[in-house]
This record gives sequence, C-alpha cells and structure tokens, in this order.
Amino acid sequence: TTQATSRWWSNVPLQGIIDPSHEKAEKDFGRPGVLPAWVTQEQALDRVRQDTKWAPWTYELLHAMFEERQERDYISSSMLVAACPRAEVIKRKAQYVTDLKDLYIPFRGTMVHRTMEYHADAESIAEARFHTTIDGLAVSCSPDLLSRTTLDDYKVTETPPMYDYPYVHHKEQVEFNAFIARNAERWDLPKGRTSMPFDPRENPAKEVRLIYMGPKFVKVLRV
Repeated sequence: TTQATSRWWSNVPLQGIIDPSHEKAEKDFGRPGVLPAWVTQEQALDRVRQDTKWAPWTYELLHAMFEERQERDYISSSMLVAACPRAEVIKRKAQYVTDLKDLYIPFRGTMVHRTMEYHADAESIAEARFHTTIDGLAVSCSPDLLSRTTLDDYKVTETPPMYDYPYVHHKEQVEFNAFIARNAERWDLPKGRTSMPFDPRENPAKEVRLIYMGPKFVKVLRV
C-alpha cells in the first residue's frame, strides 16, 4: 500500500507566488490558459527586502508564511472535505503558483494552533498526527486537541456559524478525525514529545467539538 501510494502521489513543491506588484496579476489569476506574472519565493523575499513598497507585506510575514507552509504528500481529513478535491490532487501532481492571500489564511490558523498547543493540558494530546488505512489507502489527521473523552478542533474564521450547528465540511472533518484516531495504526508526535498520556484507541473520544474563534468572540459547537 505504501509503495502504491508513493507512486500515485507525486508531490511537487509550490513553485512561487503571483507577483503582488504586477498590475495585471489579479486580473489574470484564475483565467484558464493564462499564467499570471509570478516570482519564486526567494525572489519575493529579495524584492521585499530591497523595496518596502514592492508589496503590502513585510519580509518577516513572507518569510514566516513560506517557512510555516506545509507540503503534503499524503491524504488528510482536511483534503477529503476540501471545496475542490480535484484541485488538491492537482497540487500534488503538477507545478503551480498561488496568491499570497491563500498562504496568509492558513498561516493565521497556524499561529493560533501553536499557541493553543503550547497551553494544552498535560493529560491531553495536542497536534499529534494519526495514520490509518481505509480500503488499502493511507489517510491521516491531526486533531488539535484530544483528551480521554473529547476531540476538539479550532477554527479561525471571520464568520462563526450563525446558528447552533457547525458548517457541514467542518463537521465531516472532525468526524473523520475521530474515526482515524480511534483506528490509528501509527502516529507522529509533535517535536519534543516522546509519548502520549493515553492511547486514543483504548480511550476513544465520546464527544467532538468545534471551537470557532472569530474576530470578536468564540463559539463552541458540539458535533
């Protein structure tokens, strides 16, 4: 299974970003058959270092976004509920460029998740990655927080759900996470951790929650 999966996924790193200083970049982005003006990540860092007016981004922001971005060559629960799964496959099979805004959104989430991981209860499991196999295909997930009874997932969003039920794709993702965790075949622990306080297979989560962290308030919804 591992060999077959590695042959199928041919992950190619992000080639670069759309030039934020190019007047036609935004207009061309997304047009079929049109490659917008773009630069490599190294070129972007050099330009913003030499000219602070080149783009509305600081060197530190760009550098952090590039370094924190994750190149994934595996199938994750978030990929399974993506708005366009086909695009997720293509990004693992073909070279592509993207907009800085598309890097900034997950970067904001990374900052919040790292802070929450730092302050997690010692008896909980934070940000571990669990792996299992379904129909011969390897899948994985990384629950934000897992206790002996509860699985939590933090969502940094501009607009938390209006009513008392979560967005459907978020609900599906955490359900996948709970399934993978309680059927884990192996796991990868965060840097600095060598063991887990409990085995999630022997202590499966009985409750799953989504914690929406909006700009002004938090909303906790049970799945």
